[in-house]
Parts: sequence; structure tokens; C-alpha cells
Amino acid sequence: MAYCTANVRYWPKAVIAIYGLVDEAFKGGQDRIQLAAFPFQMTTQNLTRHADNPNAPFWEMLKSGDDAFFVTGTQDDESRSEEVVQS
Repeated sequence: MAYCTANVRYWPKAVIAIYGLVDEAFKGGQDRIQLAAFPFQMTTQNLTRHADNPNAPFWEMLKSGDDAFFVTGTQDDESRSEEVVQS
């Protein structure tokens, strides 16, 4: 496994924290991790605040999937992903 260490001193603190968690997971024997990264916390209030952004429809879709994941604890099936790619 190769790690990117270029310009680490310029990474935001959150990226450094995530990198540390991932590194520990791999050292602990995990062979993969799942990570979701959003441009801001996916709340209805934040989506309303960014409603005029051209990416807003995509972010609303992300929020829908993220909300469903927290309720069910499972990912949506790939049929939804294919639907989005085709539109």
C-alpha cells in the first residue's frame, strides 16, 4: 500500500485526522475502509443555504442516501447509482 506524504504540512487538520484513522485501520488488519466526504454537514438548513449552488440537486441526492444509510445501516443498491449516472 502506498501512502501520499507530499506536502503533508499543508493538509487541513481534518484530513490529517482522517489519514491517521485510516492508517490505524490498515495497521490493525483491515484491508479496506468506507469513507464519505461532503462539502458541508448535510442538514436541511445547510442545503437551503446553498440552494442557489448548481451542485444543490446532487447534494440533495447525497443527503437522501446518507439519511437512509443512518436509518437502515446499509447502502442503497446500485440501481439508484445507475439511474443517477444516466440522467
